[in-house]
Amino acid sequence: AFITPWRWGGEISIEALVKYNAFNHNSRIFDFGSGANIDNVYLANEKDASTIIWNVRQGSTKMWLDTSNFDSGTWTHVAVTVKGSVMKVYKNGALVGTKADGHEPNVLTRTNNWLGRSNWGGDEYFNGTIAYLKIWHGVELTQTDVASLPIFASCTTPGYGVSMASLSCEECPAGSYSPGGSTCLPCPDDNSYAPSPGMSSCVPCPENTMAAAWGSFCVSSMVHEWDFRGCEDNVPVKDKHSPLNATAMDSAMCTDEGMVFDGDGSWARITPWRWGGATSIEVLVRYNTFNDWSRVFDFGIGALSDNVVLANPGTTPTFDWSVRQGSTLKGFRTSNFDSVTWTHVTVTVKGSTMKVYKNGALVGTDIDGWEPKVITRTNHIIGAAAGM
Repeated sequence: AFITPWRWGGEISIEALVKYNAFNHNSRIFDFGSGANIDNVYLANEKDASTIIWNVRQGSTKMWLDTSNFDSGTWTHVAVTVKGSVMKVYKNGALVGTKADGHEPNVLTRTNNWLGRSNWGGDEYFNGTIAYLKIWHGVELTQTDVASLPIFASCTTPGYGVSMASLSCEECPAGSYSPGGSTCLPCPDDNSYAPSPGMSSCVPCPENTMAAAWGSFCVSSMVHEWDFRGCEDNVPVKDKHSPLNATAMDSAMCTDEGMVFDGDGSWARITPWRWGGATSIEVLVRYNTFNDWSRVFDFGIGALSDNVVLANPGTTPTFDWSVRQGSTLKGFRTSNFDSVTWTHVTVTVKGSTMKVYKNGALVGTDIDGWEPKVITRTNHIIGAAAGM
């Protein structure tokens, strides 16, 4: 669809209600510009993935915020804002991303104001439904403003919010809350949780426990253990000390010896929980081949975001033990994994000291490391990268 050109720019908020059928390559909800890389303002999914991209260009200089995701086959409500250098994205009424060093669009007339189509010829078309689009010029919607938008305004009972599946007012599920109706918000990453549906607020986890599964329950903050030996296909492997599950994905197979990964797409996912600080992780692994940067584990929030990783660098058998705080990495390499035989590895970090033990012996120490931040990482991945 094509919107008549008009002169605009500066502080702005844009709201849309959309439903994706498929995530075509860089497909646009909207792309307002004067051709490719000319003062474009657009909302899209990133590449062939569901990640939300909010992008503003001044001429060809781009600032963008990628965060959260569009849902597939159901409605996603999105509101994007920019005021000064601050860009924000709200999904289904909740703030999911902020960028502090963005910029406002230039004030000018854009010739191509397109819905469902990119100003770049190589990008694909949007496959889905756009229910409506609304633009506020000179206005930055706040969290309160977004929660008061008409789509949410009819739901006013605490503990209830608008379901994107039905677009009707329903009880908030465990792990979310609604203080005054309108929208169900995830429990904040402050070690609080909502154990039951229909809660108007989240409550603190008990002492020595951490919030897990996006705030739906609390688990021990001390020890977690998953034993894959003798596991059953299609049955999650339970943590011996908490309700956290490890689930095989994409053809990872259970055997008497452990979970087998084929190096060609199979992996396992552990239920997210809140953790960080001094940490020790023990694994017993057997490599068949050393694929390029293959992971034993990668716990993070996507690529380059608070990742805690044990991997082999490149196609070498070397240990690579690393911890990111945000996107900044500290870590080191030492010794090696053995090939086609078992290697027992324990990695530790306390304060600035990181260590690696192989088959019971200390093989490496780095005194310029740091501990992982205490947060909830969304992707706890075994056998693959967290940014996959």
